[in-house]
Amino acid sequence: TYADERFGWSVDIKENVGEAFIAIGATRSGDDDDGQVYIWRWDESTQTATLEATFGPNSIPKIESAFGQSVALDIDPSGDIVLAVGNATQAEPASPDGTTGAVDILRRDAGTGIWAHEQTIEPGDEFSDAYSTLAFGYDVAIEDGRLVVGAPLSGLYGTYSGDALLFSVSDRQPYTWSLESYLDNPTGRAFDLFGWCVEISNAHDQVFVSNPRSDYVGRDAGLVAVFEPDPTASWSLLDW
Repeated sequence: TYADERFGWSVDIKENVGEAFIAIGATRSGDDDDGQVYIWRWDESTQTATLEATFGPNSIPKIESAFGQSVALDIDPSGDIVLAVGNATQAEPASPDGTTGAVDILRRDAGTGIWAHEQTIEPGDEFSDAYSTLAFGYDVAIEDGRLVVGAPLSGLYGTYSGDALLFSVSDRQPYTWSLESYLDNPTGRAFDLFGWCVEISNAHDQVFVSNPRSDYVGRDAGLVAVFEPDPTASWSLLDW
């Protein structure tokens, strides 16, 4: 590491049989200070950790970047390791403030042990969104083929009211991640920052999204919204 690299800005770990994988974000690392993510493999038999791969932002062009803002690891049924990396300030030159954001999906093939970039998910590309100040990718969570992305600066209900989005992956190669549902701010107020933190539990079919500056029960009291699937529609709000 070096000065102002911000190594450890984000971190996640996923255990496998006889090994574990650790992803560490460093939002000012790289030749252009646009962020990198370091992926380490822990070998249980030798009790050693080895750096397997280093990735920077895949999206171009960009005016600024904080690749590694958030990281989340998962293991799919085939044994592949899947890593989601948030880049909340990734933006094209057309963005007025550089906070559109993006999420990169990286995959480690279970057979070859090789890491490769799989897909970049960006507003206005894989899905339509007219809001330029999203901070899409500020936080990410991934589990069993589902990905939740927080966008706390989204202006859907007013300035920085926030939003979250749920994606799912295709069953077969080449794997493609597609938007499954918007998870909207339940209180719909400006400056809520809904989507600041996200988490998913496929065991209970629930998604959790924080709303840290919600005024619903008091000024900046905050709340956490819980979503679950609705068979007749998109994901619906369970409680908050």
